[in-house]
Amino acid sequence: MRASDRRLGVTVAVACTALAVLAACSSGDSGAHRAVRPVLPVGATGALGKGTLYLLLGDVAISANLWRVDLGTGRVQQLTFNPPQYGVSNFSASTAGLVLGNARSGVDEADIMVEGKPRPLSGGVGDSPQINSAGQIVDVAFAEQGVRHGPWSRDRLLYWANRASRYRAIYRAQPSNYLAPSSTLADLAWSPTGTMILAAEGPDAYNRLFALDSRGRVVRRFVTVPGFPRGWAWGRYGLAVGYQTGRHSVVLGATGRVLARLPGKWIPGCWNPAGTMLLVATPDRERIGIWTPGSPGHVRELGRLPGGALQECSWTARPAPGT
Repeated sequence: MRASDRRLGVTVAVACTALAVLAACSSGDSGAHRAVRPVLPVGATGALGKGTLYLLLGDVAISANLWRVDLGTGRVQQLTFNPPQYGVSNFSASTAGLVLGNARSGVDEADIMVEGKPRPLSGGVGDSPQINSAGQIVDVAFAEQGVRHGPWSRDRLLYWANRASRYRAIYRAQPSNYLAPSSTLADLAWSPTGTMILAAEGPDAYNRLFALDSRGRVVRRFVTVPGFPRGWAWGRYGLAVGYQTGRHSVVLGATGRVLARLPGKWIPGCWNPAGTMLLVATPDRERIGIWTPGSPGHVRELGRLPGGALQECSWTARPAPGT
């Protein structure tokens, strides 16, 4: 599993007007088999507005699968059909494509969606890929536990200029002396403009959040958090970060200053493309709501998710190619 799964990373997804939706056939299906199942809260699609929402649905992260929701039409399509215990661990979607950490073989592998099917990402390394709107991809390759020498003795952030290119290492982190080396570095998200990569690094119970450019240079430092962030979302308004402790989730500005605090125990999921609306979830991931910068003390609750807990979400202006 990816580093954020091991640290209880959480994100969320979204909703549709109908309780029952038509699921598309699996990637290995002929297209004849279709199944109807309740997935999302009633009325949420209308509240969310425009764009395409990609969701990682599942009561446990290791058994989750990907869904696509077209908010304009209400159309819902299931993208992966992994069996229990072999689910999709994480994903990232943009208007250039969708990449995922896919554990269908029993071990997480970095894949990219091509013509509706997961295909191996060039290079075959890493398990938590992130893609921006230009098609650039980053992923972390972890040091092997106990190794302190050789090219893989440190966790590395890998960069692909595009899906067909070869990767190169742009940042190296020191392995932890307290935890498994695979717990040291995590790539979390691209910035809204696609020019910076949000990363987390920590040798013990604390993790520092910072941003790098595509050459691996640290260009911004945000905050140090206890434990691993419990949900995060980087939008045009700011970087929303959730905590493992009882502290309120916060939205940080470019300098790391707190712009707002989310009310109650809500944790961040994903911003809409305009950066004006943040999809949030309860800590158990079973209920979702909408938070806006204009009403920082209020969350509009959308309801309980009948289709399983929501592990992650990406919200794009239009569908990602390959999905």
